[in-house]
Amino acid sequence: MDRTENVIPSNLPPTSVRSYSSLTVKPAQSSTTTQAPAESSGSVTISNIDLQAEVVTITNDSSKPVELSGWKLVSEKGNQTYNFLSDTIIPANGTIKVESGKNAQVGTNILVWIKENIWNNDGDPGALCDAQGTVVSEK
Repeated sequence: MDRTENVIPSNLPPTSVRSYSSLTVKPAQSSTTTQAPAESSGSVTISNIDLQAEVVTITNDSSKPVELSGWKLVSEKGNQTYNFLSDTIIPANGTIKVESGKNAQVGTNILVWIKENIWNNDGDPGALCDAQGTVVSEK
């Protein structure tokens, strides 16, 4: 099931050594603009997953922007994957949101995964993986 939508940036610190390699969602373009050189800080985390609203909030607690090129957000039930595009940046001390579902709309620091529901409302853990496939945050 390949889908094409927009993407948003972020970086996270490793918390486990699980990898995800299947890709079911392939974003077409980034909705954010590239900022000054981004650095991996190990401080990017999934701060919230609103299952009913279909919104994942990713937070960068560092003082530097983080580039998310090659990173993935995974809905573990169903093994659905959102791929962050090149030059996707999460601002220093900022957040980005990845939305899905019929009401998802691109906006400032908001990326659209797909216009269909992804998250299982009865419980659906999410994982954020860095460009090497290492899980850096789970919620």
